Amino acid sequence: MTAPISQNQVLAMAREAMRVAHENEAKAAQASGVSDSLKPGLTIDLSRKKIEVLPDEIVDIIKDELER
Repeated sequence: MTAPISQNQVLAMAREAMRVAHENEAKAAQASGVSDSLKPGLTIDLSRKKIEVLPDEIVDIIKDELER
């Protein structure tokens, strides 16, 4: 049995997922010519990361930018 993922690891995963989502959004906007003013919220998927406890600090990372 593996040890639970630490809060620091969860935060690092969330930061990396947000970074990648920002890059993907920028590439899609550039390719489509869509204005940044009409951008939708980001989507990240942490569902398969075996996270047992979601640290409160993660809210600061994702609160203003995620769609759901």
